[in-house]
Order: sequence, then C-alpha cells, then structure tokens
Amino acid sequence: MSIYFTDIKKNQKKPTKHLLLLQKKILVQYLYILIKRSFYWFIKIGITMSINKNNKLKSLVIGAVSMGFSVYTGLATAGVIGGVFTTDRFGYSGTVVKYKTLKDAQSGIDATETILINDTLHRDASFDFKNNASSYGNDINVLMGSWWYTINGSAGHGNTDGNTGVGYMQMYDADSSTDSSIEMNFSNFDGSYWTDFNLMVSGGSATSVDDYARFSAYDNVHDAGTYLSYNLDITATGLMGIQTGNIIEANNHATGVSGSFNALFSFGGDSQGDIYDGFYSISLDFDMDNWAYSNNGNLNGDYHNNGDIYASQFITISSVPEPTTLAIFGLGLLALVSRKIKIS
Repeated sequence: MSIYFTDIKKNQKKPTKHLLLLQKKILVQYLYILIKRSFYWFIKIGITMSINKNNKLKSLVIGAVSMGFSVYTGLATAGVIGGVFTTDRFGYSGTVVKYKTLKDAQSGIDATETILINDTLHRDASFDFKNNASSYGNDINVLMGSWWYTINGSAGHGNTDGNTGVGYMQMYDADSSTDSSIEMNFSNFDGSYWTDFNLMVSGGSATSVDDYARFSAYDNVHDAGTYLSYNLDITATGLMGIQTGNIIEANNHATGVSGSFNALFSFGGDSQGDIYDGFYSISLDFDMDNWAYSNNGNLNGDYHNNGDIYASQFITISSVPEPTTLAIFGLGLLALVSRKIKIS
C-alpha cells in the first residue's frame, strides 16, 4: 500500500456411460475456448503420443494431463472481472517532446523542444490501480512519483528520484473516472506460481482540479495541467501468484518489468500561475532502477514499511471454473480419445 498526498505535496478406471455424457456436455461448454487454444495443446498431444507406441496408455494419460494443464493455464486468466496493481518498486526514464499546437502533437510533426528524462533525471514511480475489486478498496487510478520516501527523517528530503525535479509526474484519479478501458491479467504459470502480470489502461481528461494532474517538464512549481490522453501498458515479472478459487494474488515485489506510459499533456490550472504553453508528448519507459528500493532497510520518516518501501500487491478476480471442473474435463478428453485408439 502506498500513501498519496494531493495538496500537501502536489496537492485411472473406465468411465461410465453417464459420466461420458456429462463429460461431453462439459466439452461442448468449453469448445470455443479450446478452439482458440487448439494449436498449442494439439502439438503437445501429438508429440506426447508419438514418443513410444508401446506405451500408449501411459502416453495417453500424460497427453490428457498435458491437455488439461494447457487448458487450465489458458483459462485461469480468462474472464477477469477485477484486479489490483499496486507497487512502488519501479522507476522510469523517457522523453518529452513539445509542440506548439495539439494537431502537431497528435501528428508528431514540427516539434519545438525535446526534454530528456535520462539517467541523471531518472524517476521513481508509484502505481495504485484498482478495478472492480471492492474487497481491496475503491476503484482508483494512480501513477505518480513516490515523493514521500526519505533517509533523512522528513518526507521527501534527499529523495531526488521520487520527489522534486524534472520528470516528476502525478495523476491521482481517486474515483477511476478518467479511464476508458482497463485490463489486468496474470500469465506464465510455471507449475508453482503465476509469474507475470500485465496492466493496460487507456484514458484521458485527467485534470489538475479533479485528478491532481501534474508533469514537471521544467520545474515543480508551474507543473499543473491536464493529461488529454494517456496509455499505460506495463508487465511485472518474477511474481509468485497463487490461485485460490477465482482469485490469483501475488504479494512479492517484482524482479523484472517492461512497458511504457504515453500521454499528451498541456499545462493549465496552476495556483502559482500558468507560464508554459504548448502541448507535450510524454513517452516513459519503466525499469527496475528505484532509489527508494535501493535504500530498503534505511528508509525513515513517516511513510515507509519498517524501513522498506510499501508492499506490492497484484491481484486478479476472475469468473474461471474451479480446478476440479477442469480435472473432470481433462479425464473426459482422455475417455474420448481412448475410444478411438485400442489400448493393448
């Protein structure tokens, strides 16, 4: 969990006939999904069954298990209806390009200035996205610099990566009103854990008044404005996601990340006066470089987790069938295949 401030900072048996009929019904229910994933598991079955024709039964069982596992791993992230993506582990760098008009910015022509957020100006990031996950909090879209971490006793002091400086950003959409689409899903089940989590959010009209929108292209005083449009696509890896019922949850910090944030931003609405004109095309790339995390164990002040950054949390809530249903389905596939092949 992260602390956010607005105004303070920025403001094996032969199945019975009845069971076979039941299994056929289940097969029909999943036919559409199977077709979409057929390429993958047909290859697995074909390879498995051709390994040793003198061990057909063993191959069939392994093949059915492989098929069931493949279907299961494909289904476990299908039908996601809600989720959580909360972490302070990542950082970002990138490029900001200024244009005179909105049309030029949208077309990417006639740029008047380029601002680099490079190694020297590298920033720490904080994410808090919740969607249709009321047990974990209200819907919210937050992407901002994690300015509150410190090793000097007072919030933000000495924190030049998360706090003040060129490249600091803030979008605090407390009621999730600016997004037009949001998707979350786990993938890459390694036999023990779901290791990858992808978040994609698109939206716009995030303002300084309603969403505390800021971007420090030049300084941290005159940086209020509006995210006219934004697109976030980020994948956290190295997670230990465990499925319990229809929920997959990982509570460890990611060990890898890829993705980007792209937006069009215009200044306006600053209480100190609006002195910057034009339209700014923001392109940020996420990485694992994070000042606060590098100081884990030494963080102090009011906002930290026993000297560390706050815990990460990645969750999907899904309408996926229970694993027992999928197990019956896998056995049904075995029964249907075994009717076609004589086992000696």
